[in-house]
Amino acid sequence: MKLLCLLLAFLICTIVCLGQIKRVSLIKADGRVTLSRDSALFIRTITGPEKSTGLYDFSESFSSGELYRTGKSNQPDLFLYDGDFTEYYLNGNKLSYTTYDKFSITSQTIYYPNGLVSWVKQYNITHPNAANTWETQTKEFIITCNDAEGKAEVTDGNGYFKNYLPLINTKLGSEKTDSPIFTNADHVLDYEEGPVKNKLRDGVWKGENKIFGYNYIENYKAGKFIDGTSTDKNGIKYHYTNREEEGEYKGGIEAFYDYLSKTIRYPPHSREKKIQGKVFVTFVIEKDGSLHDIKVLRAPSEEIGIETTRVIAASPLWKPCLLRGILVRQQYTVPVSFTLSDN
Repeated sequence: MKLLCLLLAFLICTIVCLGQIKRVSLIKADGRVTLSRDSALFIRTITGPEKSTGLYDFSESFSSGELYRTGKSNQPDLFLYDGDFTEYYLNGNKLSYTTYDKFSITSQTIYYPNGLVSWVKQYNITHPNAANTWETQTKEFIITCNDAEGKAEVTDGNGYFKNYLPLINTKLGSEKTDSPIFTNADHVLDYEEGPVKNKLRDGVWKGENKIFGYNYIENYKAGKFIDGTSTDKNGIKYHYTNREEEGEYKGGIEAFYDYLSKTIRYPPHSREKKIQGKVFVTFVIEKDGSLHDIKVLRAPSEEIGIETTRVIAASPLWKPCLLRGILVRQQYTVPVSFTLSDN
């Protein structure tokens, strides 16, 4: 028992002092916390909140010591990026530098392994639905694009853009799956190239998605997407007018939470002990709309996590994700609250 307590204190610790926390966790490749250093992909450290911003600082380093990524989140238990976010190559150089404003990306810089800048983009985020701040519209502005030797391809928002896909990080074991939780640049899955005018896509763009195995041709006018045609690995073509249609519960997220509230049975032991809180669960929406690979990332009790898994596994079929007209598997993470009204 003494050895176990020492092990727990070393591997997963939370220090609370004057409202501040310092939490160190071992994280597996599937995103779950583990007590075994041998099974951990990396070590995550979270501290905060900062007095001036209320944000939490986090850093993640591979078990072998290399820095993976650093950033800020507005919650200590679920990464809702707000502020700076940086990913690193194994040689220690920056892979990407991204800024967020309340979970929405505002700018991004991608680097070559030699430290030179590959490209810079900025984004204008709007919220068309005031009642739903999660619903956003993003307008992209391409500022700069350079080749690996620093030669400018796009200057002051004009030129010809060529994307750069960072080298595969050999420490990440889920790169070859359809729905990786951790990748070394999941924000640039596509290789793409095309003309830029006044910082906007303009004309015919072409590209290839390495993970899902398709290529595509798209038409833009002054930054507005017109339409596109993708070709899958079997040579089948798909015409589309929306680049991405995310998977969702039929009726939307509010309908999903309504289903949960009507179906979840509060575990009796947790009710008796007045245990409540949020469960963070991840799952894959399959191409047929079924839910698989359901994993609890964090839960206030084991039986609450089991109950959440049971209800999500019994969910009706979802609308699957369409990426450039092609059905693909999609990773989805959702928080589920367990609250006792008689507390």
